[in-house]
Amino acid sequence: MNLFTSIAGFNLFSDGNPQIKWSAIAPSVEHAEDKYIIPITGQAYLDLLIVRDKPEIATPQEAILIGLLRKALVSFALYEYSYITAVQISDKGNRRGDSLEEPTAYKYQVDELRKTLLDRGYLQLEKAIEALEVLAAANQAPLWVESPQYAAEKALLIPSGNQFAQIISQVRYPRRMFLMLRSTMLNVQELTIRPLITNEIYNELLAHNRTIPTTFTNDEKGLLLTLKNAIANLTMYKGIPTLIAQMDEHGLHVLSNNADANNTTSKRTAASDTQLNILLKHYESTAEAWLANSINYINAKASISVWPLWYANLQASKTTPVSNDVNETLSGCAFF
Repeated sequence: MNLFTSIAGFNLFSDGNPQIKWSAIAPSVEHAEDKYIIPITGQAYLDLLIVRDKPEIATPQEAILIGLLRKALVSFALYEYSYITAVQISDKGNRRGDSLEEPTAYKYQVDELRKTLLDRGYLQLEKAIEALEVLAAANQAPLWVESPQYAAEKALLIPSGNQFAQIISQVRYPRRMFLMLRSTMLNVQELTIRPLITNEIYNELLAHNRTIPTTFTNDEKGLLLTLKNAIANLTMYKGIPTLIAQMDEHGLHVLSNNADANNTTSKRTAASDTQLNILLKHYESTAEAWLANSINYINAKASISVWPLWYANLQASKTTPVSNDVNETLSGCAFF
């Protein structure tokens, strides 16, 4: 089952593309649903939503969610479809799909359209995830809560692109960046945060993050304020090198832009090694400071009843493990 089955339904959520035929765009719609929507909702829960998509059945919150998913899917489908619209494939080969009466758009116009569509899609997807959380909190989405997709969402202490952007404010497309760096963020949590704050504290945070609604204690909420800042900055520090290069069957390539007089984006050039070093050093030092603050916070709050294992070790050692532990954890992480 799919969110759209006809061009009429599709156009209800688009800005108006009356000349698009359903037979032409349907494969892109299905591809976009598989690529962007199902990794969030899961196939089983999406199928259930489609079955319940009737005024007399769907709850108001379900109707809101379905609408947001369709808005996101329209943008993503048009984005995917835009790569093949200018080319006509036939038994005579590949041809440009234009004429004197209807010339193909300039490359810079197509590029700007694609950026807009992708940005819109991720914005609506972010709203859809918030709607999913509301449904889960009201116990109206048990199938989603039981899905691997929900478990993946709750494995991260920073749950959304919006929260990520509140910490890394210079990111232009927060949800896109957030999704691109999810694996890096998970590595940061498991390989840096877990050993630094101990399994005891880390596992408690994850357990309380998975409850509906979340059940963080006041002490945990205070710790999360510092940990999220550390995680976000350390994710950027470790993730930036993965964003400036791409790997394909021809090897590893540094991303850059070709000059195009009409395209403001393509006038940008790749940052130099010096500039990247400065940026990476900024994220590294900021992460170290927030990690140190996190350890200081745990030391101040730990007691017989709050993080007792940490408290016992603290009492036994009679020392405060701040800068040395942090620096040792981050040592050897430089990329340049």
